[in-house]
Amino acid sequence: MTNPAECGVDVSPRTSFARPVIRALPLALAGSASLACGRARRNRRRYGPSRGLRVAALHAEDTIDLDRFKRWIEWCGARMPFASPEVVERGIVGPNDALLITMDDGDARTFPAVEWLATAGIRIIYFVVPSYVGRTCAEFLAYHRQRGVSAFNIAARPDRSAARGFERSQLLELEHMGHRIGAHNDAHRSLGRLAAADAAYDIDGALDRLSDLLGHPIDDFAWAFGTLSAISPESLAMIRRRCARVYSCIRGLNVPHVTSSIILRDAISVETPFVFTRACLQGAFDDRSASDREALVRLTGHLRVAA
Repeated sequence: MTNPAECGVDVSPRTSFARPVIRALPLALAGSASLACGRARRNRRRYGPSRGLRVAALHAEDTIDLDRFKRWIEWCGARMPFASPEVVERGIVGPNDALLITMDDGDARTFPAVEWLATAGIRIIYFVVPSYVGRTCAEFLAYHRQRGVSAFNIAARPDRSAARGFERSQLLELEHMGHRIGAHNDAHRSLGRLAAADAAYDIDGALDRLSDLLGHPIDDFAWAFGTLSAISPESLAMIRRRCARVYSCIRGLNVPHVTSSIILRDAISVETPFVFTRACLQGAFDDRSASDREALVRLTGHLRVAA
């Protein structure tokens, strides 16, 4: 039976009850059913006894309601210990499965949420689109258009002039808080079918620009969209030549000698019901990504513990 508190629905008097319930109910039922049938336990056994790291990928929309974001983070922390960015350098070790928070794109709206995380002792990896820094989304799109590149609209809202990336000073402040800054495709295009020169525009361009902004090399890169179809073997090799760690958006628990050397991430939303989030964190849907994880192992080898 689904716990009503885990439906993730605001039932305060000022909120219409029906619409959120209609949106949340299918996910709540899917999460509840997958946990009740033992799917999470079966999937966890497939990774073996070693401890692993679950990596959550969040976006700006998850932080708009800061109070809801805080409740979601606190709820996650009560069920799974948080890991710091350094754990990926050590090869994912620890006494328990842990959770690392990441965010993508670098929208300035997320700054209060990321600042709060630091005060709560939670440090994350933030994958930033470097050409979005100091620009509105409209300016970001125009910048690339002037170079003959059709960039992806990362605003996720109609008014592209309202959405704005971090300022450089904010990036430096995030690093000072203890968060790690990684790179995201500079034009946020899919790397699945780009020619070498176009892939270099998104990969080398992002790494060079972000290194200049921060004053040090960048060792972490998450490719845009994170799926196998959004990356070619050539583009992946290009990233790996320059970065120690590469991150997908393929679901799974990162376990040394079991999963691939490419870090797996779960695209999780604060807006989904808590019971669905719990099912994701416990791996109830990991079997759906099994073939993609196996393909990554064949392509890149296994994750190893740092010496």
